[in-house]
Amino acid sequence: MSNPLKQTLLFSDGTNAYKLDSIIDYRFNESTGKWDEKLFKKSFVYDENFNDTLVINSIWDKNDQHWKNVTKEITQYNNNKVLSYERHILSKSGQRIDYTYNDKEELTEITESKWLFGDGKWLQIKKQVNSYNSAGVIIADTLYYKFTDSEEWVPVKKTQYSYNAEGDLLVDTIYNKQKGSDVWQLFGKTEYAYNNGYIELLTSSNWSVDSKQFIPYLKKQTLYDYDEWHVYGTNEYEWDKASKDWKITKAKSYGFDDENHVNSCTNKTWDFDTTTVQEVFNFDYTIDNSNLRLPTILDANERVAFHHKIISKQALKYNHTISEMEKFRETAYYYSVEEVFTGIDDIDQDVVSVYPNPASECIIVKFSNTYKQTSFALYDINGKEILSKTLRNKEKIDIDRLKKGIYFYSIHIGQSKVTGKLIKD
Repeated sequence: MSNPLKQTLLFSDGTNAYKLDSIIDYRFNESTGKWDEKLFKKSFVYDENFNDTLVINSIWDKNDQHWKNVTKEITQYNNNKVLSYERHILSKSGQRIDYTYNDKEELTEITESKWLFGDGKWLQIKKQVNSYNSAGVIIADTLYYKFTDSEEWVPVKKTQYSYNAEGDLLVDTIYNKQKGSDVWQLFGKTEYAYNNGYIELLTSSNWSVDSKQFIPYLKKQTLYDYDEWHVYGTNEYEWDKASKDWKITKAKSYGFDDENHVNSCTNKTWDFDTTTVQEVFNFDYTIDNSNLRLPTILDANERVAFHHKIISKQALKYNHTISEMEKFRETAYYYSVEEVFTGIDDIDQDVVSVYPNPASECIIVKFSNTYKQTSFALYDINGKEILSKTLRNKEKIDIDRLKKGIYFYSIHIGQSKVTGKLIKD
């Protein structure tokens, strides 16, 4: 009998898995009359657990007719947790970030280093230390710098987090400390407002030492369809000191198809001029996101749009001269196909199972006693991550606050990844 843990990937419908290998940007080619002149390329490499371990950014060299690598990003994992991240601007500089976890799988330290080409080694420059309460909720983080004249870590910034009874973040308060001082000074805060459990408003303010009050400077608003609670846009405002009022500076709006799937995104900015840029996605609707392997490094618009397999994307910008949107770039998405062996219904229940399904209040993830824990993530129909946590065997997950509908889950266990569909009723 075959061991289910040896299977590469498991899906609910038993179809092929499509792994995103590269994304290429093109511009219009005057010679061919087509959008086939290469510009930029982003390539992805994955490990056996489907984590993206290498991302290479390249530009097209027209003279030599080949891709020239510009940056590479290297990520190392252990049990699907990020251990380190490196970003190299080839032949120029390098950045490294290391992640440290405690026995409870809580992220306790994030350390950043820069590469010293002359010495051929990494030099630590700053780190963030996180503190948690007994429930595993972050309550504070402290930023340390390592200055050139000392090997000691010097605390320079501290953020404290406050929550309501439901566990929603209400405010994070920032304190600064000058080098050589033992006194933390109030610097600013960000407040969060919710509607029906969904974050609706984020307001940031700085503390004025002179007036002894908080002075607002930034506000971010999330716009919802209040019937289905789908996000259809965001607005960003800056505080105008002259008028003593909020002035809109950025706006993002999503377009939807007849099935309420995101198919476009329009970004508008107000500065000296008004700039409007729109991205329009083309899909293969026969392949949904449960059958896709995607890198973690995607831009925000792509993450929302990957509810199905994206084939291409068109970028348009408003031309004030002709008073209409004008295409300036086309992007193509390239995949490789991998065969999968069984569907989620065929998985040995001694390995992993999610029940009840459909569910209304909570679900339980059960897996083999061979493993102490597993990583669980839940996504909505648009591919947005709803929750992500490390679970012990038969641990309950509360879903009563989720709206009714279809969700997708992803479970990493041992060397395997299991994905499936969850119905919330």
